[in-house]
Amino acid sequence: MNTAHLDEVAQCVSPLYQGEGDLNKGESVCLDRCVNKFMLVNTMIAKISNDIGTSLAKDMGLEVPQ
Repeated sequence: MNTAHLDEVAQCVSPLYQGEGDLNKGESVCLDRCVNKFMLVNTMIAKISNDIGTSLAKDMGLEVPQ
């Protein structure tokens, strides 16, 4: 986990967490949004990385699978 991700989680769950078995509704919604943001950014980065790799391979004359 990176620092930005840990900061996001820290915003959702109080550091004074009482050790209850479940998260409250607000914490749960906050974490759902955090995970959604993480997944969206991860998908975007993977696509950009793949596009760059494909472009470089084509520039080098390598066969690129479709």
